[in-house]
Amino acid sequence: MKIETQELNIYEIEKFYETLKEEIKKDKIVVDFENVNKIDYIAIQLLVSLKKTTKKENKQLEFININDEVMQKLSKCKFDAILGLKNE
Repeated sequence: MKIETQELNIYEIEKFYETLKEEIKKDKIVVDFENVNKIDYIAIQLLVSLKKTTKKENKQLEFININDEVMQKLSKCKFDAILGLKNE
């Protein structure tokens, strides 16, 4: 699932959530951040919730193409570890 917006924020979260509701039915979910340059804490909370849900349901979740700015924001509060991200 490729995120189409450049900023994953409170204004885009509803659209993102609707897409996730379809993706969660799959056994493996890949979230592609190629277009995302900024992320806010509402979106991060949704990602953490997604991680917990997929773990509980024994599904695979992978985040790919996360740029440095987004990774720094995730790392700042240790969300990278919670989400199982590797800072490359």
